[in-house]
Amino acid sequence: MAGSLEGYNVKIVSTFWKRFVGLMLTRPPKAQEALLMLGCKQVHTFFMRYAIDVVFMDHDYRVLRMITPLVPWRISPYIKDAAMCLEFTAGTAAFYKIQPGEQLLGLNRSGDIKNFNENT
Repeated sequence: MAGSLEGYNVKIVSTFWKRFVGLMLTRPPKAQEALLMLGCKQVHTFFMRYAIDVVFMDHDYRVLRMITPLVPWRISPYIKDAAMCLEFTAGTAAFYKIQPGEQLLGLNRSGDIKNFNENT
């Protein structure tokens, strides 16, 4: 089964520093906004004032594990097989009925994860 996130405004980050900073000290993402962190196997919510949903995926955008919600000042488990993770406002995963094993569509604009351009 595949879920669609078409129309989502996804900011993509891939450097260590940008992944480390992530959503720290920011306002919660607006509806239909998310942060996609390439090469990410674990996240934290230090210095955040809100909870988030975290969806860990493989290279094929298949959901491996979800942390819903990850509250402030916590560290997620390390997901060994993850190639990326997607961070949303808490409640988004349930709203879209995202499930482990599901392949998320609407994220891969190029057909190849290596062709993503980092948004700054």
